[in-house]
Amino acid sequence: MKRLITLFLTLILLIGACLSAQADSPVPTSTAVPTSTATPATSSAATADLKFTTESMRTFFYNRDTVCGYIDVPGRGEMYYYAQNDPAWKIMRYNNINELRRSYSLGGAGCCPAALAMLIRAVAPEETLLKLNDFSYKGAGYPFCICSNMPKYCTGKHERFLPETKEEFAHFLPIVLSAYLGGNNDSRQIGNSLARALLARLDIPFIYTQKSEVALDALKNGAVIFSNSGTTMSPFTRSGHYVVLASCYEGYIYVLDPYYRDSYEPFDKGNVLEIIQPGLVRAKEENMKKLRISGFVIVYPEGVNADALSQGDDSVHQ
Repeated sequence: MKRLITLFLTLILLIGACLSAQADSPVPTSTAVPTSTATPATSSAATADLKFTTESMRTFFYNRDTVCGYIDVPGRGEMYYYAQNDPAWKIMRYNNINELRRSYSLGGAGCCPAALAMLIRAVAPEETLLKLNDFSYKGAGYPFCICSNMPKYCTGKHERFLPETKEEFAHFLPIVLSAYLGGNNDSRQIGNSLARALLARLDIPFIYTQKSEVALDALKNGAVIFSNSGTTMSPFTRSGHYVVLASCYEGYIYVLDPYYRDSYEPFDKGNVLEIIQPGLVRAKEENMKKLRISGFVIVYPEGVNADALSQGDDSVHQ
């Protein structure tokens, strides 16, 4: 009996020691920038306690590897290039259809916001980008985290980066536009079809046409063209793909492709495209129709004579 009592008292002492040790231990906290995806959580939980931009997050996003930047386009000069599959954001979730279908990543489906970003940077001053805040849902801006372009799709309680200055909007413009097209807007609509309406809201004059000869003439006269190569015969992809027609120079059409790559196999079976560098390709002028473009949004940079604005056959915004 004495032995049982002794064992019982020893057990009580051990339990007390363990509880005391746990009470004295500091509660673990995490203020460092996550380097991997956190444990999945429901969307409501993921948006409950998120923090806004900290200096560590700003440093984290600005220090990530990137292929974006200015490139020299023959016949045009310097243009800012954005890649949908840039290492800084290619894995971010991007829903551009609706929430009932499977989600996409910016790297896999972000050609529209990346191409639209290149167009806007080419034709409008950076100050124009600040207008985008007015069109966000409830005017709350466009916060994003390491895994998603919108907090409601966050897979964990990640800190959010909130672009506020024109420089920050310019740096992260594909993410901002992907959020707008994905539903973070005052109409709560979703889809790439919002792209043209957004240009109008930003007071950027454009014309839309399906006539390749009108587009080519505009390109020769200094326009920049946002377009969709959308058939199975496209040399770019086997599905719809947005690109920017940047210039027409010495018999070649120069195209900014938001999908950064060094080969177009197996898509370009007719050898229509010639790679100048990843992200910039050219095609002979006579092969314009072989680019399989179904629509052209024609925009003239500031200071360029825009007489061709009256040539649009489908819609005009001035």
